[in-house]
Amino acid sequence: MNEKLEIRQRKGFAITPNALLRDQNTKPSDKIIYTILASFTDEDRDCFPSMGTVASLAGLGKNTVVESVHRLEESGWIKVKKILSKRSYRNSYHLFMEPDAVLVGTVSSSRGSVETLDAVLPGTGRRTNEQDEEVQPHLPEPLTLFSDVPSKKKEPRKQVPKIDPDFERMMWIGDLGESVENWKYLYSNINVTQEMLNALDYAFSHPEKHYTRWYAYLSGWMRRQNGYATMRAKGNVRLA
Repeated sequence: MNEKLEIRQRKGFAITPNALLRDQNTKPSDKIIYTILASFTDEDRDCFPSMGTVASLAGLGKNTVVESVHRLEESGWIKVKKILSKRSYRNSYHLFMEPDAVLVGTVSSSRGSVETLDAVLPGTGRRTNEQDEEVQPHLPEPLTLFSDVPSKKKEPRKQVPKIDPDFERMMWIGDLGESVENWKYLYSNINVTQEMLNALDYAFSHPEKHYTRWYAYLSGWMRRQNGYATMRAKGNVRLA
């Protein structure tokens, strides 16, 4: 390596075009990779640092560096070539101060080959890789209107039994037959019939609670009392 070039790379500076810094098609990592590559370039703006060196200087993983190099090449900011060095191939980079028109519109495939984008030329109706053949305009698929989408019928909400307490006769008024059977099945650790009376007595003794949703109150009572009974059975007695 030329001694002056080596001193410039070690103590000099790297030039990054303002157009690249403002390029919305590149990511911040792409700008960093370009700047690091620029720090290795010679007078012809060619360089060939290893991928590991670039990743180490950038503080990024090799996969991130590879993706940034691909994007920079797709955007026309760099050109990558494979060169033989000591029985192995490595990348050689040429950096541009503005996007290269030849490289813009190319995409690197997964196998490393370069494929030209099949883009429509503005105002011509022809594609970039076609000369005389007319291209039919591509019409978008028709949108599906909301009215065309079959609406999912909502299942009717289960009606909550309406019950009320009769504090004079100390009994519950309403249809609780099915609910009682369900409680007996779910809460096997308690006497459901007795707990219905206990819940009624508690509501009567605490009028300041202002209970109004009686079915929810009674259901919650059953669930809590079953939980207490389960804890007592395990030895975890709940203190009142």
